Amino acid sequence: MVESLLAITHCHPYGTQELAYTLWEITERRATATAELLDEALARVLRAENAHFQRIWEEASRAQRQTLAALAAAPGEAPLSAGYRREHGLPGSSTVQRTLEALAEDELVDRYRSGYRIAEPFLAEWILRYET
Repeated sequence: MVESLLAITHCHPYGTQELAYTLWEITERRATATAELLDEALARVLRAENAHFQRIWEEASRAQRQTLAALAAAPGEAPLSAGYRREHGLPGSSTVQRTLEALAEDELVDRYRSGYRIAEPFLAEWILRYET
């Protein structure tokens, strides 16, 4: 269970604390947390963060939204590659490069493996559930 929680939060300290607390809060006393309870805890965290994420999404340009959606679906891959851009319907590589730079400056994405990922631990899940 801990591994699943850390996979969701990318070991982000605040995100891990928030999700773990929510999971603890909904798990009955002396019971063991389950995958279903973890999913419910995540849903609660996403609902609590909805206004914040909605503002980020609405303020993002079209290219930024496309790039964030691609990174939510496939983090860590090379978003400038022709295959990745084609698979995720992204614009040209120069547009994606400028978009990544702007998102990195806003601390919304960071380098991960051979590419990028969404830095905010719950934003990727929110995008996958509500915006794709």
